[in-house]
Amino acid sequence: MRRRKFLGIGLAMLLALGLILTGCGGNSTEQSSGSAPAEEKEKPIEITFAHFDPADSALDIHIAQKFANELSAATNGKVKLVIYPSGTLVPIDKILDGVLSGACDIGFFPTAWAVGRLPYTFMFEQPGIGFNSGKAASLAFDEAMRTFAADEYKDVHPLCFFCSGPGIIITKEKINSLNDIRGMQIRSNATNAEAIKAWGGTPVTMNTSEVYEALRQGIIDGFLGVADPVASLKFYEVTNYVTKNDMFNSGYVICMNKDKYNSLPADIQKAIDDVSQKLWKESFINYYDTRHAEAMKVITSKATEYEIPADVYQQMVDKASVLVDKYAAELDSKGLKGTEEAKLLRELVNKYNNQ
Repeated sequence: MRRRKFLGIGLAMLLALGLILTGCGGNSTEQSSGSAPAEEKEKPIEITFAHFDPADSALDIHIAQKFANELSAATNGKVKLVIYPSGTLVPIDKILDGVLSGACDIGFFPTAWAVGRLPYTFMFEQPGIGFNSGKAASLAFDEAMRTFAADEYKDVHPLCFFCSGPGIIITKEKINSLNDIRGMQIRSNATNAEAIKAWGGTPVTMNTSEVYEALRQGIIDGFLGVADPVASLKFYEVTNYVTKNDMFNSGYVICMNKDKYNSLPADIQKAIDDVSQKLWKESFINYYDTRHAEAMKVITSKATEYEIPADVYQQMVDKASVLVDKYAAELDSKGLKGTEEAKLLRELVNKYNNQ
């Protein structure tokens, strides 16, 4: 009886030990047959992108956000473009300085805000040029900046060059002669102010956000510039007539801090360059033409579209185009090749307007 009792105890102990070993063996098998703890997902490389327009504006969506999405896709999520709109990282008139100093990795800015810094680039801001589309202006600008003016971008890594192309003049009264312009107070940027003076008008500089009220109160008589803000800010509600203006142009640059670019792996550098050129060719050079067409539909729903008489318009062109040669002479006086660039500019106008 005692022997049977000991035997029972022994069997029970063996059974318990077996269960313990089986349990341990089971846990061990589960760990070895399962995957090892997953490594933390590699964090993407963050690249800052500063630009001058408000968040979720058309430009923010169609330029900055599109760039971010395309770059993320091209690198399988290895790169995250962090967008800083409207001066949230660097002041909007200091974006080029921000790129040069490394305060931002990529900057997108109008060349009009880099007066004195990019003398050859600024030639494309001069009145009287006469590109017939934003695409033509962009192709010419890109060619000139990557050849004639390449030295102006030696301290950054240039990504995209493109232009606004033609704009509009929207006024309370029609312009049928130069006499009609005489005495008109017309809002423009500083570059175009000289042309308005040459026509006999009075240029007025003010923030775009102030233009509607100034028009409504009769402080100014018209606006000269691209069509987009006229539509979005509804200047057409307080004016009557709108007409084309292909004598003016605005350049835009997207460039990258050179040290940041050089610090990146070769495959990421290639992705940045490839995405830049893809978007430039497929989207950016057409951006302002698309926006112009959309804006004009809105504007002409209220304002009357008309054409300035051809002979009068030619007089305006002649008076404005003199300013190209004046600027060229200024560059010549500083030991730069202003006359040579003015000649190139006119050749590029003919080349790309006729494509």
